[in-house]
Amino acid sequence: MDWVRGSTIGRGSSSAVHLAFHRRSYPAPTIHAIKSAPLSYASLLQREEAILTELHGCPQIISCFGHDITTDTAGGGIDRLYNIFLEYAAIDHVFMLFGLEFLHSFDVLILHFLLFVH
Repeated sequence: MDWVRGSTIGRGSSSAVHLAFHRRSYPAPTIHAIKSAPLSYASLLQREEAILTELHGCPQIISCFGHDITTDTAGGGIDRLYNIFLEYAAIDHVFMLFGLEFLHSFDVLILHFLLFVH
C-alpha cells in the first residue's frame, strides 16, 4: 500500500496513531488512522490486529485493513515500524452519525457488540 504518514492524533505507552493518506486509490477509505510501534515491540499491536480482524464486520468496532512494515529514518536512526491500517473515525463524524444520544446509550452499543460476538 502506498501511503504517507500525517500528523499524530494519539500516543500510548506502546504505540502512536497518525493520520495516513493514500497516494493512490485503494478499496479501503482514502484516510486511515495508522497505529505504529517499533517492530521489536510490536507483539501487542499484532494481537490488536488479530482481534480486530476477527471482529471485522461488526458495525460497533473500528475496521482494520491489514498491516505493513516501514523504515523510519527520522532522528538520524533507522527504525523499523509495524503499522496497522485502521478505519479513521473523527469524533465529530461519530456525533454526526449517532448524535448526542450516542453518549447516553453507550450501554446499548455494548449490548449490540456482545450480540455480534455471540
